[in-house]
Formats: sequence, structure tokens, C-alpha cells
Amino acid sequence: MKISDSSSTADDRVALHSAVVGLQFGDEGKGQIVDLLSGEHDVIVRYNGGANAGHSVRVGNHKYVLHQLPVGILRPETINVMATGMVVTPDGLFEELDGLDSLTAERGRLHISRRAHVVMPYHVDEDRLRAGLAESMLSEEETLGTTNRGIGPCYADKAQRDTAVRIGDLFDAAALTRRLAFVVVLKNAQLSALAEASQGEFTPYTVADLLGTCQRWAERLAPYVTDTETLLHDLMESKTLLFEGANACLLDVDQGTYPFVTSSQTTVAGIPGGIGSPVIPGRRYGVAKTYISRVGTGPFVTELFGDEAERIRDIGQEFGSTTGRPRRVGWLDLPLLQHAVRVNGTNALVLTGLGVLSQLPNVKVCTGYTDQSGKPMGTLPTTIGEVENLQPEFIEITPDGEALNRDAASTAWVRELIDAIETVCPVGAICIGRSRDEVIWLD
Repeated sequence: MKISDSSSTADDRVALHSAVVGLQFGDEGKGQIVDLLSGEHDVIVRYNGGANAGHSVRVGNHKYVLHQLPVGILRPETINVMATGMVVTPDGLFEELDGLDSLTAERGRLHISRRAHVVMPYHVDEDRLRAGLAESMLSEEETLGTTNRGIGPCYADKAQRDTAVRIGDLFDAAALTRRLAFVVVLKNAQLSALAEASQGEFTPYTVADLLGTCQRWAERLAPYVTDTETLLHDLMESKTLLFEGANACLLDVDQGTYPFVTSSQTTVAGIPGGIGSPVIPGRRYGVAKTYISRVGTGPFVTELFGDEAERIRDIGQEFGSTTGRPRRVGWLDLPLLQHAVRVNGTNALVLTGLGVLSQLPNVKVCTGYTDQSGKPMGTLPTTIGEVENLQPEFIEITPDGEALNRDAASTAWVRELIDAIETVCPVGAICIGRSRDEVIWLD
């Protein structure tokens, strides 16, 4: 079922806006759902994250991988906004735009916030050097598994303030030069020390080099940069908006499996701050895979290993769209899903990955945990040490071995799976593949 308009007054347009958020560790298939729903919305808004996110979308026989651009860029009539909560890697963005030249013209349809922060070259260096130091001092299980895209250091500088650069700063050369003079002294000292400690390589920056890079970025970004707060305020009066979450709930800096998380607010709660408007959309879709995958380290109670994991990974093509790294895989975890549903206020679930499960001899679903003493645990503890001692409790479902079609929801094993999941939240749709026409809305 699609979520209906609950508004009873003409001016309550919030109920008409939608959000799509991943409810696990990412790679749930959000891009497919945003792409489909974008045809029913006028404006698509990215409100968090940066180039560490990756959406894979299939249009016909072509697969597009978008890291920073909103998925609505694939529809020629849709307005796309990269809002204030994002951190932008300009050169990566230009590569994405260049890849779309043959698809559609984006000018006039893409708007980038002047207040969004810029991932600077020194952020990428810091990410790399910190990762090197962590790898030399910590066990593999203790490292955070960064994508080395500079996202964490950029968000850290956003809070630090005096070493941050925003999109709007790129257009004030005099002020930027003064800022970079301070940045160069501080970052060269910090990164030189970090390089020595990690036995890594680092070439000090100069103001001239950084300023030249920033001026090159400004020249190409200029047609897209605007005051997106005002733009979105105006658009909300007459248009329908779809908010596209990057990463996923369990990677949220506050609500995720900290510290093995990203550096931004990935939940619906991140929308108001990320766009500059106190709006929570009325339609809140949560995308959940019917098994779980995770890139990098961090707690994973239902994780699978060996041949069983390899089979799921191969069938589901579970390799990171940003890093290319093999993803860890495991069974669906209902206590984790319930946490994600609660913190996002999810109205309806969209289930993906059923085509993978249909090719397995049996499927498990975690319904709860027990701790080291055998005591039942209904939710995931907040400390990593407690999580490591949990034992999952499962129910088992047996697929019939048949390929799924548009009547999949009436198939016995799929219905059994949906019934188990609906103890957490109503299921609005299921996906039997990765194309637009393989999403089935339920009554």
C-alpha cells in the first residue's frame, strides 16, 4: 500500500511530502524506491551525507551509480536539491554530472546549498592517515572502516568551524584566502604529525594551491549554487517533495551502532536541520532488505560466514557501490528493524531482496536475543561489549524454489515472511527485482 494523504486541511501540505530512509546498514535498495517515487513528486532533496553514499538505479538496461546527486536527476522533469546538511566533494560531483550529459540536461533542475560544506583535499588526507594509524594500533574489529572520502573529517571541521569551508565561501576569494592561511598552518602541522605517527605520506599544502582548486570549483558550481532554504520554503507551498536519505538508520551518528557509524544524521529527524525547515514529511517509507548486509566493521548479531554467506553475497551482488568491498551478510533482524522503525516514525516498509531469498533452501529471521546468562533481550544494547555476547533467536522459513512474479505476495513463504515482519510495521511494498517495474505495492 502507498501511504495515503492524512491531511484534512488545504494548507497542511506536510502530509503530501515523503521521505525514504534505509532502516539497516545501507545498501537496502533505497535508490530504486526513490527513483520510482520521484515520478510522483516534483522535488527530490538530499539532506545529509556526501560521496560516501552510493545509490544504484536501473533505468531500462542501464545502471546508474549516484553518490551525491539526488536520484531525481534521472527524470528530466524533476527539481533536485542538494541541501545544507550535505558535504560536497566537487570533483566527484563533476564526474557524476559529466556521466549524465548524454542522459538529460541538469541545468535549471539542480540546486546546491550555499551552506553545504565542502570536502577539502586535507579532509581526504586526514581520513587516510587516521585509518592508517588505526590499522597499525587497533585490531581489525576495532577500526571504523572508513571509505577514505574525507566525510568524517569534513563533518568534524563543520563543528570545529574555523577550518571549515562552505560552498558559499568559494565565491569570496578575499575571505577564503584569509581562512586558508590559517587552515594551511594548522592542517600541515596536524597532518605532518599524523603522517609520522602512521608512517604514511603527506605533502604539505600551500594557500595558492588550495585557493586555485577552490576557484576552479567555484567556476563550475556557480550555475547551481543558491539559497536552498528559501528555495525549499517556496517549493513546499505548491510542490510535493521527496526527501532522500543517504546511508541508513543504523549508521546514524546518534541512533546507530556507535562508533561504527557515519558522521551525519541519517534518520527522518535529520531532515529539518539538513534542509533548514521544521518539516517532518507525512509519508515516511522505510526500506529494509529481507536479509542484512553491512560494509566494514561493527556489531552484526545475525552475521553469516562461510559458504552460506558467499552464496547470498554472490546471488545478491553484495559489493559496495562506493568502495567495491565485499559486504558482510546475515539474516534479517527484527529487533534492529523495530528500533529503526521507531526512531524514524516509519509509516510503511518497503521490502527488498526477496529475489535473493527465493534462491535459498531456507531462510531465517531473528525475532529476539538472549544475553550471556540466557536472559531474553528485546532490543540491541548500546555498548559493543554487550552486543558481542548476544545470541540470536530465529524462526525458519522455507522458500518454494520458484522464481517470483507479480503475485509474489500471495506465495505462501513470502506471506509467512511478511506476517513476521508486520509484527514490527505494516509492509507497503515488496521488490522482486531492481527495476522500476519490479516494485509491487500491496493493498
